[in-house]
Amino acid sequence: MATNAREDATCPVCLQVFTSAPRVLPCSHTFCERCLQRLCDMHAEQGRDGFPCPYCRGPTPIPEEGASGFPSTCPELETTADHVPLCQTHAGERLRFVCITCKTFLCVVCKSTAHHTHRTENLSTVASRCRRALEERYEPWLQRMVREQEGQLRAIAKDSEAAESRFGALCKRIAATVQGSEEETVAWRNQAKWQLLMEFREESSEHRRLSKKVQQERDRLSVLLARVKDAVQSETNPCRVVEIHKELLKMANEQLIESMISMS
Repeated sequence: MATNAREDATCPVCLQVFTSAPRVLPCSHTFCERCLQRLCDMHAEQGRDGFPCPYCRGPTPIPEEGASGFPSTCPELETTADHVPLCQTHAGERLRFVCITCKTFLCVVCKSTAHHTHRTENLSTVASRCRRALEERYEPWLQRMVREQEGQLRAIAKDSEAAESRFGALCKRIAATVQGSEEETVAWRNQAKWQLLMEFREESSEHRRLSKKVQQERDRLSVLLARVKDAVQSETNPCRVVEIHKELLKMANEQLIESMISMS
């Protein structure tokens, strides 16, 4: 829905054209302040003093001021006093409609000229419908997925602890084994321990890989859940409410398709 001139000014986390102050991290990657503040809050609540960059995973210390402590770059998107963005084609005109045909936001002039034969709805009506769907459908759905990811993390940690216990128990059994001469016994024990250690390291490496993957997905869903809560409770820009709903609808459809493919 953004014009070509603004496509580059997009936050990699929320995938929206910047509507809050863009901030640059030490690794030089730029995100909107709102997404960064959610990351700061989420990791601070977990007792961490930093977080990995969502793009490159580089270490990022949390400033004392929160996200506003990161350097700012690019001007904020121009909005009116009632937080409704202005049309980028017709200066000074508020976006008041949604073109259902083209899936874009319109001002009065857009609606009466280029889109006059298209199906349109009032932006406020569409935003209210999207806000209700976010609250009743998508917020519980995301909460459930976050819980599932946290359950997977606990299961992986439990498997890792069990593997470590098995390794210790088997090492003790090997040490207590008596076989042949003392020299033969020592050689056999060392070989058995070495093979067991290699297997344990491979299993531990797989646990760490899975844990990192699940944690990244949990963090991504947590940020998205925070955005949905903001859209439901405090978002004053109706365009953002509609865009977030569109993003969640696409995500739900993609997950449905993946489920159907896996069942076939």
